[in-house]
Amino acid sequence: VLDEDLVKEEKSCKKFIEKYGFPVVIKPADKDAGAGIQADISNQKELSKAFKNCLKISKNILIQRVAIGNHYRLTVVNGKLVWTFKQLLASVVGDGQSKISLLIKKENSYPKRNSIYKRIPINEATNILLKKQNLDMDSIPAKGKKVKLGTISNVYAGAIPFVIPKDKVHPDNILLIERAANLFRLDVTGIDFFIEDISKSWLEQEAKILEINSCPLLIL
Repeated sequence: VLDEDLVKEEKSCKKFIEKYGFPVVIKPADKDAGAGIQADISNQKELSKAFKNCLKISKNILIQRVAIGNHYRLTVVNGKLVWTFKQLLASVVGDGQSKISLLIKKENSYPKRNSIYKRIPINEATNILLKKQNLDMDSIPAKGKKVKLGTISNVYAGAIPFVIPKDKVHPDNILLIERAANLFRLDVTGIDFFIEDISKSWLEQEAKILEINSCPLLIL
């Protein structure tokens, strides 16, 4: 399980940093759909701001170490794994002519972004992430250059789910996920799992279970 603490004041966040270091994630412990999450926090100034913003949404705040590896959502129904997808962070690819603001507008205009998937949000977190890449909304990325627009691998943050066939998931990983789901005795369970290569056993690489969701979002 991921290293995390439930914190009620900013000084508790600082104690967590002293123990685990940066980068970290700040999030409400009692909200869904990615509300209030600030990921990839890399310094004290960002931490303080993220905590204060999160406090406006909830008094129950979690601070977590940033998980290593790719983010997978595995859906378990009646104790058996039925669906796996990899969460691809929100991004756009430069064409050498368009500003980032226009590239996002074009991406968000696709029908799937308005039905199956969610639009890429433009907010303070977006601008902070662009600044870390020495970019802003008026920048024109080179043709083929990928611009990262999200740090949260959540569909509500514009991430795209990429389906992984069950035969590409290592049996050890399937067994781990099914056992974790069965502990909660839920008919449908969505488990967020971080691992570099899901085709290889979790016993051979770093892996973490981030969350076990009783009402997972089902994207068909």
